Amino acid sequence: MDYKVVKIFNNNVIHAKEDKKEMILIGKGIGFSKKPGDLLPADSKIIEKIFHESNSNYSIEYLEMIPQYKKEIIGVSEEIIAKAEDILGPLSPNIHAALVDHISFALDRIKMGLPIENPFIDEIIILYPEEYEVAELAASLIMERLDVEIGEDEKGFITLHLHSAKTNKSIRQTMQDTRIYKTCMDLVADSIGQVYDDNDYIHYNFILSLKLIVHSSSKGNKISNPIKGEIKNRLVESYKIANDIASLFAKEKNIVLNEDMIAYIAMDIEKIRQIKI
Repeated sequence: MDYKVVKIFNNNVIHAKEDKKEMILIGKGIGFSKKPGDLLPADSKIIEKIFHESNSNYSIEYLEMIPQYKKEIIGVSEEIIAKAEDILGPLSPNIHAALVDHISFALDRIKMGLPIENPFIDEIIILYPEEYEVAELAASLIMERLDVEIGEDEKGFITLHLHSAKTNKSIRQTMQDTRIYKTCMDLVADSIGQVYDDNDYIHYNFILSLKLIVHSSSKGNKISNPIKGEIKNRLVESYKIANDIASLFAKEKNIVLNEDMIAYIAMDIEKIRQIKI
């Protein structure tokens, strides 16, 4: 059965129907010279991706809310999602509504001259490198399609949405995770009495090491540290901060870091203290 064109969002994204079933069709040049009512063969090789209402309740809600948003924003959002799935794999269906809504809101702020500030941007870049790579592609597409420069902080927020969709977490959960890592880095910075350099490799290595330890604990993997007793006795200040970090993860995420893991975190903190003090 042929697809009937309902609306053209841009040259690469259209809204169509197959009988009474609604869907978004994505493909290079798929909307070029098309108009509502035109037919497109279901087996057309130009169709690269299909997003339709049978995917989930999220899909139905999204297709119903389409008239609320500018077609250009829906078009570029769908292109971003298509590229994201090529790089990150399948994403949660709720990314469609979430990303359109977020980009629409962000562009309104930019148009009004209101700043977009992201206090977690440095941690975001470290924690979610693949998603950030897609967010950079998203920024290029938004510039190309809408002639708007979204800036680094907004790229960070798009990264969070992509990570949420990739891991099937809520954006609130992803924000919480990111905030915890920033709090950990701030605890270390406070201990040495100075602000760390956001681009410092020390910052980068510490966050990645901590992420690995936390991930291992959350998966029930064991990490052995044969000198944990010596670390606890000799690196008193660093161990105290590491213990505070462990308490933070226990309280916020119910993730228990054992003494071996805390000792490794203390070693990483001590490296920072020795370099920075």
